[in-house]
Amino acid sequence: MFDFLFTQGFLWGFLATVRLWAIACVISLAIGVVWGALTCSRLRIPVVSRLIEIIILGFQGVPFFVQMLISYFVIPDLLGINPSAFVTGVVNLGLCSGAYMAEIVRSGIGAVPAGQWETCKVLGYSNARAFIYVIAPQALFRMMPAMVNEFNAILKSTSMLSAIGVAEMTLAGKNVIARSFNPGIVYLALAVIYLCMTLVLSSTSRIIENKMSKKGRFGI
Repeated sequence: MFDFLFTQGFLWGFLATVRLWAIACVISLAIGVVWGALTCSRLRIPVVSRLIEIIILGFQGVPFFVQMLISYFVIPDLLGINPSAFVTGVVNLGLCSGAYMAEIVRSGIGAVPAGQWETCKVLGYSNARAFIYVIAPQALFRMMPAMVNEFNAILKSTSMLSAIGVAEMTLAGKNVIARSFNPGIVYLALAVIYLCMTLVLSSTSRIIENKMSKKGRFGI
């Protein structure tokens, strides 16, 4: 009954899902840190920060599924390019998540007491150095639960990429259903696997957070 779990196609689908998630998380985190920092009150660059806020609003205001369809079917035709479904999906997922990650980063920076900035200023730190060496480590502890939730959201969103033909785990499951005509057990197994992956991610985050608290490195 669970033979499909050991088929090569499903295994490759699982590995593709992990790869999609990892790449999208890196993109999301990189964009989130840059956009979040540049939209906080202390590090704003007038024109650039306003443009970033408009971009963030656009990504947050349009459903990811619609963004994905536009990225795959509309933008390539306009630009005369032909990216693969995998590249289109992972970049779009990373960008969309990055918009939400930016809000998490901005909120985390804002949660650090303003006195920390003033102390750094007295010590001769520029705003950029103060952010890197003093503010960011403190903000990280505050941001971690929300960041883990966003990473979980990325994992679950990878399933939507099957709509444009990305050979991830959900599409592999659909292919198994086409051969076995047994959708119930396949979809149930997919749900269990996604749940287990999410639990592993959340548990790992809690372990790291507890170790950070005990060492007092990012204590509040």
